[in-house]
Amino acid sequence: VLSVVLLFLFRDGTEIVAGPFLGDAFSFSFGRFRGIYCPLTTPYKDNLDIDYEDLRNEVEFCVQSGMHGIVTNVNAAEFYTLSDEEHEEITKFTAKQVNNRLPLMAGIVGWSTQHSIERAKQAEFYGYDAVISMPPVIAKPMEFDDIRRFYAKLDKAVDMPICIQNAPPTGPVLTPEQVFMIARECEHVQFIKEETDNEMDYVSRMVAMERLERPGVFGGVMSGNSGLTLIECYKRGACGCMPSAHIGDIFAMLWELLEAGKTDEACKLHNEMAPFLLYESYYWVPHFNFGLWKRGIIKRMECRAKTIRYDKKNIEECSRLLEPLEKYFKIRSLADLGL
Repeated sequence: VLSVVLLFLFRDGTEIVAGPFLGDAFSFSFGRFRGIYCPLTTPYKDNLDIDYEDLRNEVEFCVQSGMHGIVTNVNAAEFYTLSDEEHEEITKFTAKQVNNRLPLMAGIVGWSTQHSIERAKQAEFYGYDAVISMPPVIAKPMEFDDIRRFYAKLDKAVDMPICIQNAPPTGPVLTPEQVFMIARECEHVQFIKEETDNEMDYVSRMVAMERLERPGVFGGVMSGNSGLTLIECYKRGACGCMPSAHIGDIFAMLWELLEAGKTDEACKLHNEMAPFLLYESYYWVPHFNFGLWKRGIIKRMECRAKTIRYDKKNIEECSRLLEPLEKYFKIRSLADLGL
């Protein structure tokens, strides 16, 4: 199995300078960016204000259940429903709660290039290890030259690794050739979360292209798509996956099996996960929230977006699909988190 290691060039070339909440500096030299990086959802109270107690619980669940990194304010978090103040507060709150225990990646996509840059600078200030972004969310599709200009401006504005999120329909689709053109032009654009319909082919092509590049141009590909393609993408050379946190402990277990060369065990576990993950592909955020709610991590399944809410039948079916996975739970209650 081809292993891909992502090399980070940090602020002074050898270590990352800590933000105000991260204590001692993150000493990486060239950091190893690999494994299961779980995007947080945004938990809400009944009035749809953010529930920071539940967000604390979700962060602790990620930290203590074996995940390898945390991602904030991306699609799973309904970033498009957050005010600027809420977006920054989540960025700040998560950094303080994690307290240097896991690498952090901040979603920074905004409504314009400058808006995204402002969010990236906030993430840099609070000590995040990388940012992830699609081009700005606008009413019409962006041309490739506009996308190149966006990443070029973002690259010059911050001194930290940048991950492209290749995620239709929210963002435009970039081909591997376009991704590498941007990576060659931008010092900090070093990796990508790939979740297009061509995911497996694109992973293979980018891994092959990376091997022909000079060192430091490109570092790795992470898969998405609910983790349904994780094993195949791993075999094709992906350096990680970004599934939702609701069964992140099981994804971490699966990843460790793959890294240990126990492919048959990993495939067996993945087969058991597949029905629950396939159901997720119809609903997305409501399903993420169901999993965290069912496991007692958050108190409610509220979403701000006008999306389908899980009713009694959804809950019954999802509970049935989740039950076979319960034996693999590393965290079974808030008590296991010491909360």
